[in-house]
Amino acid sequence: MNKAVGFLVGKQGKAVRRAIGVVGSMVVGGVLATWVNVTTSVKLRNANGHVFLNLQKQLDTIYPGLLTIIVTLLCWWLMAKKHVSAIWTMIILIGVALVGVVIGFFNPGLKY
Repeated sequence: MNKAVGFLVGKQGKAVRRAIGVVGSMVVGGVLATWVNVTTSVKLRNANGHVFLNLQKQLDTIYPGLLTIIVTLLCWWLMAKKHVSAIWTMIILIGVALVGVVIGFFNPGLKY
């Protein structure tokens, strides 16, 4: 057997593939933490119009970035456990984002 093929299919090759997977996961986690941000604009008001619950502030006091983690884990669950393709996952995300902006759950931060 060729040395290169033996290396790739042997114990050392398995360790190298596992290490590459760990480094790839760390890179994806770093990109997620810096580039992805999911927030909500839901504010509950009383009869006088005063805000008594700002959902995003409450979520940030519990765990900053909680919605981002939830969306990320949902995408992972769809692709890894339910075997949904990445393309369909992106289409689902776009649909959820559009519906969320239209009903006022998400605020894209656009000024008109």
